[in-house]
Amino acid sequence: MSFWRALKKKFGKVSTVAPAAAVTGNIALPARVANEAIERILLLKLDHIGDLLVALRAMEMLRTTWPKAEITLLCGPWNVGFARTCGLVDHVVAFDFFAASAAEAVDNDELDHARVVALGLGTFDLAVDLRHDGDSRRVLDHVETRHRAGYHAHGLKHRLDLELPLVELYHGAAPPPLHAETRLTLLAAAVVAAFDRPLIHPARRLIGAGGPRPFGDRPYAVFATGAGSPLRQWPADRLAELIGRVIARFGFGVVLAGSPKECEMNAAIAARLPGPDLIDQTGAPLAEIPTTIAGAALFVGYDTGTTHLAAMLDVATVCIYGGISDPRVWQPVGRDITIVHAVVDCCYCHQSRPDACPNDRVCMTSITVDDVFAAIAARLDLCH
Repeated sequence: MSFWRALKKKFGKVSTVAPAAAVTGNIALPARVANEAIERILLLKLDHIGDLLVALRAMEMLRTTWPKAEITLLCGPWNVGFARTCGLVDHVVAFDFFAASAAEAVDNDELDHARVVALGLGTFDLAVDLRHDGDSRRVLDHVETRHRAGYHAHGLKHRLDLELPLVELYHGAAPPPLHAETRLTLLAAAVVAAFDRPLIHPARRLIGAGGPRPFGDRPYAVFATGAGSPLRQWPADRLAELIGRVIARFGFGVVLAGSPKECEMNAAIAARLPGPDLIDQTGAPLAEIPTTIAGAALFVGYDTGTTHLAAMLDVATVCIYGGISDPRVWQPVGRDITIVHAVVDCCYCHQSRPDACPNDRVCMTSITVDDVFAAIAARLDLCH
């Protein structure tokens, strides 16, 4: 069953024109693991001497990224000496998966679970198979680990959390193949990018010296009301209702942010919420936006650049995410991010023109104010 079919089964079958159940949380791998500690790592390198040698650079990348992690290497008995000498892992465990000589055939199609259990490996946060061929990937099925990573392989019981495509599958004219060492460093780089969350994102370089806070010492929320396409946006009255509820519940001041294209809409929202609780900064210079966002207690926006920025700055961020693009690829990622997303059959159309949607933007309109407000309350740890 595909990922999205499983979601639809869980949240209800949805037609292209019927309202959808909101899916609240995080879907992209880096967002799901952003706050998880990687303390125990298992590396699989079950093949031969040359294979271990071309994996050393990838192993060094993982060791450098997680210097305090307890790393275990599972390797062929013939590689135990080199593996211990290299100093990149804490434990080396021998396992006869392949024969000592590549010329000898070994049938591991029906790998006995008991053989792996007998090794006494324990449990891991992350297990990585450092082999681009798929034959050893089935060992990961018998390992107790929160996450699995490697190149694609068929017939696995447990799907890999991080799965790179097979490097030999080309269509049309084949580009030059990647060297074996390059393939493994590419895998290691992907593991680092997905599972290691740096404490400070380089987006912080965009924050200026700053001026006075919009509301002095009062906490405030930033609502970015625009997106690259109207198909990614909510109706203005729904957004105004949400802002009113946030002000009433949390006592925040609210900054309206947007480009000059949102001037009319934001003026209408501001007119519905008069008084000292709202400041309209629509059309403010782009260079000032990072500083304003960085000081906020909450950011609410759509699938657009300012929402990515807020997430990168570790501001509590709630993204009202439509069905234009796949959140596994494009959702904002940070330590304090929630997307509210509606899965419908026409999702991921990649359309941008307002007249291109035949289903009245059901992926956006089926997300209710209650859905988003509940997500905000959860992010602020105030949900009762």
